[in-house]
Amino acid sequence: QNYNLIFSRQRDVAQFCDPSLPRPQEISTMSTASLPQTTFTFAQYQAKGDDPNRYEVIQGEVFMSPPPTINHEIILSNIAEALRSYLRIHPLGQVWVGRFALSFPDDPRGWVEPDLLFIRSGRDLRNEEDTRFEGVPNLLVEVQSPSTTHYDEVEKLARYAAAGVPEYWLVN
Repeated sequence: QNYNLIFSRQRDVAQFCDPSLPRPQEISTMSTASLPQTTFTFAQYQAKGDDPNRYEVIQGEVFMSPPPTINHEIILSNIAEALRSYLRIHPLGQVWVGRFALSFPDDPRGWVEPDLLFIRSGRDLRNEEDTRFEGVPNLLVEVQSPSTTHYDEVEKLARYAAAGVPEYWLVN
């Protein structure tokens, strides 16, 4: 599986939605070894309430990152608005931004909190309790911060590749 790593703040989002447009340079994915299990559960994650930190569990290992910077949120908002503007004209699916958990079928006890995800029309990945998404979205976007660069480029890239995510954008 190959992923497109995007290193531009201004990206023509139509390129993702229209496969006839040229693709950015592709690179091979990286893999990581199995990590030890932890007892941090999704119920504990939900009990965190207003904790501004981001908690993710990948293959049993807990990762915590601080709240995003204002610049991070500006970039994320611009990407979301560009995608939503395109999707208003071409209703191909939904864009989700914000604090939500996403679990993959191969690791239902783990979860990540991507910055943005896109799900094509006709698919609903929300679980029965409406507490998280379960499944593989069509696109995941992470806006990098200095404190998350290695994590986004290594841990998350490997996790998303293992889950079969077809498109992953890293934006800095």
